[in-house]
Amino acid sequence: MRILFLCLIGSIAALPLFADERDHQDEPCASMRQEVSLPNGSRADCLSSTHAIEVEFSENWAEGLGQALSYAGSTGLRPGIFLLCREKPRKCLVHRLRLEEAIAAWELPVDVWAHDEFR
Repeated sequence: MRILFLCLIGSIAALPLFADERDHQDEPCASMRQEVSLPNGSRADCLSSTHAIEVEFSENWAEGLGQALSYAGSTGLRPGIFLLCREKPRKCLVHRLRLEEAIAAWELPVDVWAHDEFR
């Protein structure tokens, strides 16, 4: 599994630095409902027919995981995370590996996409 991720280093590019992830939300969430108020009082970044999705910068991967799980629990949809990279590609890859490791360790049904995977 680690070999696959190491091969991706060259394909991950950093995004311009913006204040928050909403500045980058339109592209991955284009065909979905955005900023949806949920029964638990939170707001999901994107909702599709199958996923409740958090859009998050890679350095905040742990927070993103918690939010995606919360959205999924409130909606009954599968949790998903769109990871955005605003640092050096190697650093973003480390963040993604940590996220994937946590998901695998707890056998969580969470789908993860990097920003370059939906272009």
